[in-house]
Amino acid sequence: MTENSEFFVGWFTLAMAIAGIAQGKNRSGFGWFLLGLIAGPFALAILLLCGKLRAKYTYDEGDEEGETEDGVAPAEEASAPPKAAAS
Repeated sequence: MTENSEFFVGWFTLAMAIAGIAQGKNRSGFGWFLLGLIAGPFALAILLLCGKLRAKYTYDEGDEEGETEDGVAPAEEASAPPKAAAS
């Protein structure tokens, strides 16, 4: 391999790693992959300084209403009056 092709393989690998880290922080893996291709190590530095985004809702098996990560129902659903049973 030539030195130039090794550089591009390394840059692409860095962009893939950036995408994986971004997904672990609940961010767009594809968007960060593209940014990693353009900005390389600078994108990695920015991503490492960013905090993890909190997921809006998580859905478990059998959980139709959804809860936030801390296990509390969203405020608008929690304060809604109970639904009347259909007759």
